[in-house]
Amino acid sequence: MQRHTSRTTLLTLSMAVIAVCALTACSGSSSPTASKTTVAASNASSNSPITRAAPTATTGAPIVQASSPAALPSNACQLLTDQEASKLAGATVTGQPGPQGTAARLCMYRGTHEVTLTATAYADVAAAHGYIEALLTSLKGLPSKVPGVGDETYQYAAANAGGFGARRGTIVILVIATGSAPSADALTSAAKSVVGRL
Repeated sequence: MQRHTSRTTLLTLSMAVIAVCALTACSGSSSPTASKTTVAASNASSNSPITRAAPTATTGAPIVQASSPAALPSNACQLLTDQEASKLAGATVTGQPGPQGTAARLCMYRGTHEVTLTATAYADVAAAHGYIEALLTSLKGLPSKVPGVGDETYQYAAANAGGFGARRGTIVILVIATGSAPSADALTSAAKSVVGRL
């Protein structure tokens, strides 16, 4: 029964990713409902602006953009080491780059269990945040917020599966591990590492 539940959760998450991609940011359009304002960066050593938007329905918090923009890596496997992915999977896995598009990168870590990492660049912060919002809505309360990692990060664990979605600026990283349920500490550690490499 647990294996069926984790496959159902993974299928739901995968369908949410496809649906959100089809309806929002993968087409390059931004969220029409977010109203943006620019404010001075609170960090005195930086003159870079921080973009904020009106509070959103799901999180209730304003959208915040990092003071230094993130860049999409040429190879998504550079964001998560095989050792870090293996810790999430609960078994040894090896990463291989998947299809590399102009706005998205994929890395598949395979072994007896699997980990998938997708890095996607959105047209603007509102579109990237909209993807995170849609993901939270589709997972119906499973994810929990991870404070202090990127601009916004959420993680979840279910029977035999778990993962996280993180945003830094216009870049969204989605990591899904199947085969075992990663611990909250392993998810947080991996999220910090991945976001730190953007």
